[in-house]
Order: sequence, then C-alpha cells, then structure tokens
Amino acid sequence: MLPDDVIFRKDDEGHFMYFCVEGSLNVLSSDGKRVVNTIQAGGYFGEIALFTKFQRKATIKATTFCLLKEISLEELNLVLESFPNEKEHLKQLVTQRHKQQIAKQKAPIALAEEVNAECVQLIGSVGVNEVISVNDKNSSSESFSD
Repeated sequence: MLPDDVIFRKDDEGHFMYFCVEGSLNVLSSDGKRVVNTIQAGGYFGEIALFTKFQRKATIKATTFCLLKEISLEELNLVLESFPNEKEHLKQLVTQRHKQQIAKQKAPIALAEEVNAECVQLIGSVGVNEVISVNDKNSSSESFSD
C-alpha cells in the first residue's frame, strides 16, 4: 500500500481482516476528519466486520508505505483449527473491541451485553463456521463464506 491509500471505508462490507507487516495506518473518525487510532507493524484490524458481518466501523488509511496480509474467514478457520488457545484469545479480543465500539457510540448497556453474547455464539467453541445474524431479530444462521 502507498501512503494515503484507503484500505477500506466506514460502512464497507468486511470480507477480510488484515495484519500490518510493515508500515503505519490511521483509523479515522466517523466523519473521516480526525485520527482516532494508529496501527503499526504487528497490529491487525478488520476482525469485527469479518466475524460479525457488520459493516466496517471506521476508515483505515495508510500513512506510510505498508505491507499488509489479508485473511478471509475461511482461511482463518483453517488456521484456528490447529491453534485452539489462539482461537479463544481472538474470540475474547473481538468481543472486547466490539463492546468498546458500542460504548463509544453511546449504545445502551443492554445492547452491548446482547452483542457480547452473540459474538460468543458467533465464534463458537468448535469452529468459526456459522454466524448468528445480529442484524436479524430472528437470529437466522448464515454461512461465513465470501
């Protein structure tokens, strides 16, 4: 990626998560005018939209030349089958980050608890193969395949 390249924009659909191998990226505010976080080499982003099928919550823009690795949910499932401890850790991080985003949006606590429970169901204890659609009050199942 080149400086000023946009990796994805707020409200885009999320089919991949990304790992920053080299470089630096900015996480922009909802209006895209201020930097709310910076991602450096070793960081990752895009996991919430990948797991929850929510739209992207922020715009990510390269600030330097960047080398990124992207991974689809299908590819991630294959990796996590061999690393159950990392799967549990990633599940906790996704849940925590999603709750933080909801809190920043000043959503009711009940909604945050509901999303937390759905994130736990979503990732599951065996595999990351199905998602509970949190956009549908009937909680229908969908495949994670892209």
